[in-house]
Amino acid sequence: MSYHVYQTEGIILGSAPIGESNRYYYLMTKDLGFLIAFAQGVREVRSKLRPQLSDFSHVSLDLIRGRDAWRIVNADIKETRGSFLSGVERMMLLARLSLLARRLLHGEERNEELFETLRGGFSYADSTNTSRLNDIEVFLAAKIVKSLGYWGGDEKMSALIEEPIGDAALNKIPPVRRFISKEVNRALSESHL
Repeated sequence: MSYHVYQTEGIILGSAPIGESNRYYYLMTKDLGFLIAFAQGVREVRSKLRPQLSDFSHVSLDLIRGRDAWRIVNADIKETRGSFLSGVERMMLLARLSLLARRLLHGEERNEELFETLRGGFSYADSTNTSRLNDIEVFLAAKIVKSLGYWGGDEKMSALIEEPIGDAALNKIPPVRRFISKEVNRALSESHL
């Protein structure tokens, strides 16, 4: 029996060990949306996939849809993280944003806007100094909530959140950080997720 190999970009939102040498990965893919994929033998030292599949990485993936689950058969790192690997604050930021996305995503549905938000946000967080991480977190949390349809804030805040991540947008965050955080929390509360 032959299987179709799906090739796509993805961001690893987290992973969980299963058995002695396997691991499940929570992926936000460009073409397939959010999915959970299985990698066999990836925890073994000799695994060719092991160095490619680290949490929060931007990777190129080859996936096969099996009877019960997706399976990762190949992966290549598209974007390496420099200071990300040594920054505990950055790691915690990306972990919180990944958990937020996983909490709100259900089912396999393509969402290229969310994929680009996460890819651009993770890359920007990796390249900026740590004094901006709080602003980045609030901004990206609002963008995640908005891209999934849970945002209900006013037009002025919606226009700010629509801006691409960068210094210009982040400079506008400190005076409205409390309002944006309140709106994100309201959206989470009302979603019952």
